[in-house]
Amino acid sequence: MNSVIAINTFTGAKIPLDNAEGGRLDMCRATEVLVEEGLAKGLEKGLAKGLAKGLEKGRIEEREYINKLNSILLDSGRLDDLAKSTTDAEYQKQLIRELVDENYMK
Repeated sequence: MNSVIAINTFTGAKIPLDNAEGGRLDMCRATEVLVEEGLAKGLEKGLAKGLAKGLEKGRIEEREYINKLNSILLDSGRLDDLAKSTTDAEYQKQLIRELVDENYMK
C-alpha cells in the first residue's frame, strides 16, 4: 500500500486501492489507470502541439497574403489603397479577394 501511495504522489497517478480487500492493489486496474492517464496526457500534448503548428502555418499564410497585396498595390501605384488597407481590415480583405485570391476567407 505504501508503494501505491508513493507512486501516486511522485507520478501524479490516481491508482486506486481496493479497500474491500484490506487496501491491496489490483495490478490490472493499476495498469489500466496508468495507461488511461498516459493516453490522456499524450492526447492533450498532441492536440496542443497540433494547434500550435496550425496557428503558425496560418500566420505564415496570412503574412504571405498581406505581403503579396502590398507588393501589388505598390507596383501599381495604389498608395492610398495601401494606406487604407493598413487600418481597415474589411477593406484589406476586399483587396486581397480582388487582387490576390478571390476565395480568401470565404
